[in-house]
Amino acid sequence: MTRKAGIRVYIVTGDYGLTAKAVARQIGLIKDNNHKIIHGDEVGKMTDPELQALLKDKTTQIIFARVSPEHKLRIVTALKELGEIVAVTGDGVNDAPALKKADIGVAME
Repeated sequence: MTRKAGIRVYIVTGDYGLTAKAVARQIGLIKDNNHKIIHGDEVGKMTDPELQALLKDKTTQIIFARVSPEHKLRIVTALKELGEIVAVTGDGVNDAPALKKADIGVAME
């Protein structure tokens, strides 16, 4: 339903890439090999324009894994700078900066 509505979903997690990929497959976010797992250390090395270019690619599903709170905030900031309306869910204090920066922040217990 989200794809039909034009909503793009990203997994942005501190978990390992294979764990995030398994969850993405279970929830139907990815069905084939048309996805990339980007680790936090890669995000940390990217310039803002490189991160924005990655996020602009609508043909590949991006899964962000092993990211820090700073990486989450950079991803949210990059999406907003691209003119996207951003919703973030989070379940820990480490998610607070991204939740606050997002247009819609959903804190979970």
